[in-house]
Amino acid sequence: MIFIGHLHPLVVHFPIGFIALALILLIAVNFTKFDMNRSIKIVLWFTKVSGIGSVFIGTLLAIPGGYLEELLNKHLYLGLATSVACVWLNETYCTENRSTNTLFTTILISGLVISG
Repeated sequence: MIFIGHLHPLVVHFPIGFIALALILLIAVNFTKFDMNRSIKIVLWFTKVSGIGSVFIGTLLAIPGGYLEELLNKHLYLGLATSVACVWLNETYCTENRSTNTLFTTILISGLVISG
């Protein structure tokens, strides 16, 4: 199990990459005639799954200890918040509500800027 935890630095970047891809698709929708809603929904599903997996694997890495508690707690809470946001963004985008999707895009851009 600890071996799986060591994959956390790799897995933790998947949600960020998927968020960036979703943002690119959302911007591309405005410049093309193609309907990309299905693609965006698929990317957001992967964002949700990879966010949850990242938290799980990070928890496995933290179990043996050896990390500063303050740093570990901050990292844990930011990771949980990001995963909850990934789940929420996936569910929100599927509502097809125009005002909700504008809010979604704003949160997506903000989250990407904050996460780096």
